[in-house]
Amino acid sequence: MQDLDRKILHFINQDLSNPVFDLFFPFWTDVQKSPLFYILVIVLIGRFIYLKYKKGVLVLIACALGTMLTDAINSKILKSFFERARPTDT
Repeated sequence: MQDLDRKILHFINQDLSNPVFDLFFPFWTDVQKSPLFYILVIVLIGRFIYLKYKKGVLVLIACALGTMLTDAINSKILKSFFERARPTDT
């Protein structure tokens, strides 16, 4: 399985590499780590849904909370349970 991981890593880092991605994605990663980003996205999507479908706001809130919960479960619980090395670490 590690061999497949390395092949995918090399494909992404060599074949898909370009200067625009090299500048944009580190910035985008930092932006997404901010709680303000999640709040802004929820507010913008919520506003759109509220204008179009007022009952959809509850669905949006449930989806956002579900996404944050599954992200926390994946990063805090499952990641340590599987303890799989990253391809760059092997």
